[in-house]
Amino acid sequence: MESETLQNAINIIKSLNPVTDVRVREEVVTNSLRFDAEIEIITRGQSTLFLAEIKPIFTRQAYEQLIISLSDYHRNLLVVSEYINPKIARDLISKNIYFVDCQGNIFLQLGAQIHIERLGYKPERKSFRLSGRLFQASGLKLLFTLLTEPEAVNESYRELASKSGVSFGTVQLCMKELLAKKYMQKVAKDNFLLTNRKKLFDQWVLNYAERLRPNLALGMFMVPPSGVLHFLTDTNNFFAASDQLWLLGGNAAANELIHYYRDETMIVFIKQEVVKFYIKEFRLAPSPNGQLTLMNFYSKNIRYDNPETVFPIVHPLFLYSELIYQSNERASEAAMMIYRKYLERIIREPEY
Repeated sequence: MESETLQNAINIIKSLNPVTDVRVREEVVTNSLRFDAEIEIITRGQSTLFLAEIKPIFTRQAYEQLIISLSDYHRNLLVVSEYINPKIARDLISKNIYFVDCQGNIFLQLGAQIHIERLGYKPERKSFRLSGRLFQASGLKLLFTLLTEPEAVNESYRELASKSGVSFGTVQLCMKELLAKKYMQKVAKDNFLLTNRKKLFDQWVLNYAERLRPNLALGMFMVPPSGVLHFLTDTNNFFAASDQLWLLGGNAAANELIHYYRDETMIVFIKQEVVKFYIKEFRLAPSPNGQLTLMNFYSKNIRYDNPETVFPIVHPLFLYSELIYQSNERASEAAMMIYRKYLERIIREPEY
């Protein structure tokens, strides 16, 4: 799908009046970051070079993720998509980030003299979806393990299944998909490398809200009147007394980690078998507007060990994705802080 999106966008660029040629080099690596393509747009007497990010589905979350992860490349970044809606298009323009979509919406600066801005084209098709098991809920659980432990790509399928909380069959299918889609490369006999990590990271974050989060959610509840801190302390004591594990997620955990973004919402990861006991112990009242979301603690692998936090917390990749999902300014600022401090290394390409 990405190749088709790129080709359609290139054809639109070629149709522009000042453009005489377009040259494309796919999958380039700059400063250990892999970009989908390098696009050179040639006009009379000059050429302009762009690093292209192909995003067939460009949602608000994709925009927030792009702003954070590629902030150092905005000057020559080109977003290529099937469709960019008017609000996101205006936001991209305000950030001076160039784009072209397959419907004909364009924002480009070619040299000092040629400025192209064309908006208002709408798609005939309403939606675009990625196929395959890899970006479904079970595949995302495996992908979490591989992104946070890239060396695990060479572990046995049974070990990966156990670590990731998925079936052997899921691992088998997803590993084949990783290899077929060039996210994994064979470098020697029985030795593989996880590649194209930035794209895998982006897809994990973007599919978290739509696919993984609903899969893990166990319900929303009101926090007891005693307040957040008291409730979390009681939760910690409850699980310590029963010799059970739990994790804090969401905004409360993000604040534990970076001491920046504080509000009354939180996520608590617990084992499915103790949900009823937990709800009964704290007399939690279900509510669609509750501050507390319970999620399935599906694997001990998602725990993030940090001696500076008061409570056990989930891995920063979950915290970051939850903040991106919220799509507000304060959450985006907190997401950027977490990304810079804890996640940026994940997207670096391996050295061969």
